[in-house]
Amino acid sequence: MKLMIKETTVQRIRDKNLLFFVDDVYLNGDEWIIREAMKFYPNLWFAMPSGNDKLEFYSQDYSITNTTKLQLVQSYNITAGDEVVNGTIFYDKLFDLGGRTIPMAVAEYVPYCITTNVGAHNGNADAFNSTESKELFLEGLEGSLIVEFCRNRNCNILLWPYGPSDWGDIFENGSGYGEIYSTYTKQTEFSFCCLYYNWYLHLLDGSQYVAKSTITALVPGATLLPTSLTVIYPFSKTVWLSIFIMMVLMTGVHHFITTLNLRHLDSDAAQPPVEKSLFDMISIYLDQGIFPNTAHSSYRVLICFILLSGVVLSNSYASGLASVLTIPRYGKSIETIHEYSQTPYRWGAPAIAWVLSLLGVESHDIKSVVDKFDIIPDEEQLHRRSLAGDYGLGVELLNGGSYAFGSFIREDNVRSFDILKEEFYFTYTIGYAQRGWPLMEYFNKFNLETIQFGFVIHWERRTVRKYLSHRVQEALVEIAAGHNEDDEFGPLSTQHIVGPMIILGIGLSAALVVFICELIFAYLCRRYKKRTVKKFKASRLHVQD
Repeated sequence: MKLMIKETTVQRIRDKNLLFFVDDVYLNGDEWIIREAMKFYPNLWFAMPSGNDKLEFYSQDYSITNTTKLQLVQSYNITAGDEVVNGTIFYDKLFDLGGRTIPMAVAEYVPYCITTNVGAHNGNADAFNSTESKELFLEGLEGSLIVEFCRNRNCNILLWPYGPSDWGDIFENGSGYGEIYSTYTKQTEFSFCCLYYNWYLHLLDGSQYVAKSTITALVPGATLLPTSLTVIYPFSKTVWLSIFIMMVLMTGVHHFITTLNLRHLDSDAAQPPVEKSLFDMISIYLDQGIFPNTAHSSYRVLICFILLSGVVLSNSYASGLASVLTIPRYGKSIETIHEYSQTPYRWGAPAIAWVLSLLGVESHDIKSVVDKFDIIPDEEQLHRRSLAGDYGLGVELLNGGSYAFGSFIREDNVRSFDILKEEFYFTYTIGYAQRGWPLMEYFNKFNLETIQFGFVIHWERRTVRKYLSHRVQEALVEIAAGHNEDDEFGPLSTQHIVGPMIILGIGLSAALVVFICELIFAYLCRRYKKRTVKKFKASRLHVQD
């Protein structure tokens, strides 16, 4: 009955000592339920009356996997009043498993779990498809946790290693695949390696949290602004617009005051051209001399304040230009999820597990992020796709502050990315076991102790140093802090003066075109004048005749 109940209930209390009073007929029977329960539950005790007022206690040897054979634990004489200590009969079989083999499933994912075939008697786990002993070496953040737990409980690991990122799934019709499904079908007792799918808790038992996992993305980094526009970088668009409006106003005021002053001196004086006022204002801001009219105080006051503002702006521009010529200028970087959702950039990772927790979220920005996600199992193809500079990659921030990344993030492309300041989501990894797994309480206690004493972070950092590129790891930490080694001071080069040279070229071309137009206009005027004079002389001769 207990075996049937634990398969159908949601809340399950861990096993205690269960004592059954039976006779020899029932005990020696071959009922399926009893035999299956004995394979899974350790603390099953059977009390059977024997001749001469004796009571015999039987139980299975839990150190032998899948055993259903009962062994005599102790005999108790009822009439003699022998003292029987509960500890001698109902002893804790889980304290020392005596080398019991526990089948476990694991997926390959650095730095959580890494499985290596090191040859017989050189590893710490047995392979399910091999007769050799200790052929596999299991390590990693969670792999080392399982190894140390089994060493603490004196049990043997029979490992079913699944492929990279093959966590699997369980469908509504009872079918599925991967490591989670192997535990659901009771091929294995325990599954681990960066699992956090909380919607399986009604089908499997979940452990306490092991480590925090934060999912974010590397997005295309800010692009280097073209050097041809160097001359406009010292000021922002708003400042340039303000300067333009101010130039128009000052030109109008200058022209108005100049006109009034000339009319005040000489009412018949010709109105000064607007171009004169415009070029005077430009000359002041370019630190060039002008020919001021010192006869009127209004003109002197105007020029004084224009000169003052011109000095401030010209010096500010010179300082900004010096900064632009020294430090490279980049466009706006992508820092938030909202900013990324507004871009056309897509992103990808080797498995759908990266976005499973985001499915069904109502946020418009998160929906956009999920729609832009591509599943590309081939990490080499994912790496080539990212080299174009318009594609993002999934990256994970680990519990200890390091980053977990696949082989698609390398030294040749990591510096071209930025890391989002906001994470897509964070969760906590757990392990999954068969429902009612008797070792779950012991595992949870051991897990909490390893977290308290810092072993989980120690195993994480050790695995990161061993299996992940140290240079890429440093680059990710620097990028997350807002520093990139490419942003360094450097000497001036030809690229820095491309913008001024372009402006000079445009100015020379415009001057040449205007000069040619003036020559043509002067030539046409002379021809027109000659024709007019010739026609006039001809008409006079005609009149005289």
